[in-house]
Amino acid sequence: MTRADFETKTFDELIEQLNEEHPDIHSYDYLKDFAKHLIEEEDIGFALHILNAIYTEPGEWFEYDCTMGTLQTPSGLTEKADLEHLIWE
Repeated sequence: MTRADFETKTFDELIEQLNEEHPDIHSYDYLKDFAKHLIEEEDIGFALHILNAIYTEPGEWFEYDCTMGTLQTPSGLTEKADLEHLIWE
């Protein structure tokens, strides 16, 4: 996402763009399904970590590196200001 994108697009337009371009942007449904998969794999602690985050954080979109496990917590993305740190140009 460029500075120009950030300045001219709405939150919804930016989140759709980032969902395609950035590997750490996930929908609520994606993280819920990820937690289901973790439960099926008997990784209950990791699943609880994800479920607790999406339960307590508002929003339909989250930033989370799925490879980090419990070392990182999904953070809710609810407004344009939440995306500013993702500008790369």
